[in-house]
Amino acid sequence: MTVQLTAAQVRRARWQSLGLGGEGILTVQGVVERLGALQGQDLPGVLISLALRASRTTVHDTHRHFDEGALVRGWPMRGTLHVLKAEDLLPMTQITQKRVLSGMAGQARTLGITDSAIGRVIDVVADALRESGPLSRAELREIVARSYGGNPAREIISHLIYQLCTRGLICHGPFRGDQQLIVHTESWLGAHVAATPELDLDHFLVRMLKRYVAGHGPVSESDAVRWFGLPLSIIREARLTLADQLVTVLTPGGAQWMTASRETERILSATSQRPRVRMLPGFDEFMTGYADRGFAVPAHAIDEIVPGKNGMFRPTVCSGASVVGTWSKATPHYTVHVQPFARLSAHTERGIHTAARELARVTGKQVSVHLPISLKL
Repeated sequence: MTVQLTAAQVRRARWQSLGLGGEGILTVQGVVERLGALQGQDLPGVLISLALRASRTTVHDTHRHFDEGALVRGWPMRGTLHVLKAEDLLPMTQITQKRVLSGMAGQARTLGITDSAIGRVIDVVADALRESGPLSRAELREIVARSYGGNPAREIISHLIYQLCTRGLICHGPFRGDQQLIVHTESWLGAHVAATPELDLDHFLVRMLKRYVAGHGPVSESDAVRWFGLPLSIIREARLTLADQLVTVLTPGGAQWMTASRETERILSATSQRPRVRMLPGFDEFMTGYADRGFAVPAHAIDEIVPGKNGMFRPTVCSGASVVGTWSKATPHYTVHVQPFARLSAHTERGIHTAARELARVTGKQVSVHLPISLKL
């Protein structure tokens, strides 16, 4: 029998799949194992995303998993940063890099960067990182500039670094204070990840698709295409290989996938419960893990999440697995300014204060909340 879900049930099921239900996934590594990867363009934000999902974990606690080499932050999909398990970085990059590098070729020509120059930079940077160990981004930029020669413009240096990233030659590994350092991927992984037999990339992608569905479901094939940055034909082939390991649920947006598991049964049974209020960082998978954010954001407020479609996601205030506003913090004091989309109920206002205390716990900061008086009920 096919399960049919309402729009509210889809929101709540995704909320549960993403580990936001409040029960806490046991470990930081368990969070990444479940979701497959988390977008990591905003480093402070993704560390908060990890800590919010893991049991009794702070942002500072998450550093250890990178320092020990269990997790890395690299560019495995869509040409953007993600946090993923160390052993998953290179195979995922091998699957996706051809399309990303092809898209970069035009910019390289425009900047006058030749293939021989790219090759020279690759060799010099690899040797420097093997010899020196982890480097800051500023230190890496200096090495890239020297290896390129002359006095290259910032755009050229940035493009060359992006070439290194997209090829999986470098990634972000351990921390120096609050700064995450850059390492030579193979050298770093060789020191921290046990040797594994040669991977079958097709089988690897199938496993990653299953993890994506388990950690984000229900999802559509369009969601999967967008998340992986791969052609629809490849996603469909991986889906066929999974066969009855996935089930189809009917939603207002069409047929979507979930895993055939007891965890899915638990998730669906929890959709009758209203999720608590949470304050999520801007690039959390709740907003970036799907092709369309309309499942959780009111139509009139879509542009408030990514103003001007500039690719920068604002932090969100979520109540009942619906986005009810955005938030920002003032520095040097961690004062959270909430910008609601509409008037807030007393229940949501109380929940925001509770969510702020949760934010204080994971960040180690003293968090205060500022709500616009005119929008309170």
